[in-house]
Amino acid sequence: MNLKWLTEKVSAHFGVDPESLQSASKVPAIAKARAVLCYLGVRKIGLTSLSLAMELGISPSAVSRSIARAPAILEHEEIRGEWLE
Repeated sequence: MNLKWLTEKVSAHFGVDPESLQSASKVPAIAKARAVLCYLGVRKIGLTSLSLAMELGISPSAVSRSIARAPAILEHEEIRGEWLE
């Protein structure tokens, strides 16, 4: 599992363009997808918040805030599969 693969899976689930996750967009679907991507990138892949922020073109504090929001999003989404394990 790497960031590119995870980005494709998350963007497909939320129905957003993968490139849109590399922005500070506050469109709800993009923000949710980016939050899940940040959470899984740090917790499952082991990326640092700083490296993920640089990859996504957002601030490290935005990554941290996204990570904090992600569990509530994951609780309400029907996300299954190996990318959560």
